[in-house]
Amino acid sequence: MAYGEVSKCGRKTALSTFFAVTFVAFTLSVIALISPSWQYVYLENGRTEHHHGLWLDCKRDYSFDYGRTREYYETLYRRDLQGSPFDIFFLPPLQCVYKFDYYIDPEDLYDHDHDENRIQNDAYQHLFLGWKIAALSGCGVAVVSSASALLLAVYAFCHRTFICASTVLITIAGTTD
Repeated sequence: MAYGEVSKCGRKTALSTFFAVTFVAFTLSVIALISPSWQYVYLENGRTEHHHGLWLDCKRDYSFDYGRTREYYETLYRRDLQGSPFDIFFLPPLQCVYKFDYYIDPEDLYDHDHDENRIQNDAYQHLFLGWKIAALSGCGVAVVSSASALLLAVYAFCHRTFICASTVLITIAGTTD
């Protein structure tokens, strides 16, 4: 075996490892960008769970005590039609709202006699604030540059010059994420 063949085999092994790690990092970045579960909160008294993300907020309600009967929720989530012993583990669906579409419903403020300050403070938590915009754009730049690095890593198997360009893009993705 000549020296050039060993070097070529080592380079392809290193490139394959680089490509695999970059692909895993890209996949995790996309999941982090899409996922609403950056912060998970379970409110025990209200029996609700909240998933807070950069651009999406979701809520799952387990409560039967907000003025509606248990039968209402059972028919809503089709629990009355389920016959399996595992049906108690059925989760109600997440109800999601985009942060840039968030508004305070005046009905909640006045008709249901809620504390206006509490609802205003809760709404502030769900707004599309500046730091969330900065984090979202940083994650977006990281995903785009890591996708470009993946594309160049495929070409790097044929041309060595793409190795350097792919490494630079991964460095950019790492500093913005």
